[in-house]
Amino acid sequence: MDTPFVSVVIPTLNREIILTQTLEYLKNQTYKNFEIVIIDQSDIVSNKFKEYIKSYNNCELIYVKIKEKGLPNARNVGIGHSNGEFLLFLDDDIKPSNNIIHYHIKAHIENDVCGVCGPIIEGKQHGFIRKSRKIGTINIFGRTNQNRMWPHKITVDSAFGGNMSFKREDLNRSNLRFDKNFIGNAQMEESDFSFRLRKFTKKSILYEPKASLLHFPQPSGNFGLLLSNQEKYYYTYFHNFTLFSLKNLPRWQLLFSIPFHFLIAVKRGLIIKKSTHSFIQMVLGFKVGYDCYKKNYY
Repeated sequence: MDTPFVSVVIPTLNREIILTQTLEYLKNQTYKNFEIVIIDQSDIVSNKFKEYIKSYNNCELIYVKIKEKGLPNARNVGIGHSNGEFLLFLDDDIKPSNNIIHYHIKAHIENDVCGVCGPIIEGKQHGFIRKSRKIGTINIFGRTNQNRMWPHKITVDSAFGGNMSFKREDLNRSNLRFDKNFIGNAQMEESDFSFRLRKFTKKSILYEPKASLLHFPQPSGNFGLLLSNQEKYYYTYFHNFTLFSLKNLPRWQLLFSIPFHFLIAVKRGLIIKKSTHSFIQMVLGFKVGYDCYKKNYY
């Protein structure tokens, strides 16, 4: 098998310690023909971390500090600063398997696909599979399936943001980039990207079970935000859900998805939190997401 050059793009934000661990894990890759591109959105970067970056000698490491925060923007900047024929997008809080790059590239070469994604194992749940759920799908209510582990190869609707790869050629031919209008922790930005890429290339995204990684959720991630600030979490989720749905789903599906998500807002805001303010903030997410779509795409 040929060994094309791969760019591993890692956006990060105020997580130097966990990122350093991820970079150390990447030193164990069996596939050697790759570079790492770090897109740092941190306000302050410690001298210790700067020295670590300078001393990193496992492979070419490109470090880019940016001011504009946002995961889609960071991914786009990473694309612009990378040199690989393939782009592998990883989170900064992971332990990748030693052959994750090998299996991503092998899947691209052996299959006529526009993208590849692999298992994301949360915490210490090695081998845990939700067998009752399909993987990588968007259901009739417009919700992404949270199952990100499956024992067999399968085509999926959407790649997983923390473990996905694409051909640079496809991105350049389509002039496709991640949509910066997805706000907050940018839920569904990878689904939006996947849907648009599949539509342009007329090809599939393949789930490769051997291209796996272990994920260590951080307080600054979606799960931490859900625990610490549910209003903000659901505001951004409903905003991004509305934007994704209007951009990508057939109009008939909105008849199911919009009422379903409105009921979620009622449950979370009025029933569970017993807060009219929380409910209003969640509903506001729908409105702002619609306004964003109308302004930019209608």
